[in-house]
Amino acid sequence: MWFGIHWSPELSKLTIEPMDDADFILIENKMLSVELLVVDERWRAAIQGGQIAALLDQVAGKFTEPLGSASVLLSNDAHVAELNGQFRQKNEPTNVLSFPDGDGMRLGDIILAHETCAQEAKRDDKAFEDHFIHLILHGMLHLLGFDHTNDKNAGEMELLEREILAGLGIPDPYDDETFELS
Repeated sequence: MWFGIHWSPELSKLTIEPMDDADFILIENKMLSVELLVVDERWRAAIQGGQIAALLDQVAGKFTEPLGSASVLLSNDAHVAELNGQFRQKNEPTNVLSFPDGDGMRLGDIILAHETCAQEAKRDDKAFEDHFIHLILHGMLHLLGFDHTNDKNAGEMELLEREILAGLGIPDPYDDETFELS
């Protein structure tokens, strides 16, 4: 079953309702908008509209031009493993996949696997909600052209992640040597 998630900035209220149609905008500001699609209902407990809105505000604050729109699909390991095998030739789940669109203001899609994200948060002794926000940010930065393919690029991307997460009051996810982000 699909769930529609609607954020009302005026009321600072998030509602989650069963729906047949999964096309909707969760949060929008002048610079960035995100459609959030929930495939696996276990994500419902982690979704905090105010936290996601604050994340988008923090990301937008790092840029001077409008960024565009993206979709975030909250799924599970089986679905992500299938996509990871199809597009990255890795037949296993991963925490987050990003698929840049590159078509004007459409940034692309981000897909998260619930079980993997939950296992990582537990392994790294991090709040699941903080890890969830970090993974959305990580995916968003990939859609915006950042990567971690070499030490220089990884350092730039991690620094931006740290700054944005600090602005949200989320502890530095890279301060522990056991933390891994695939």
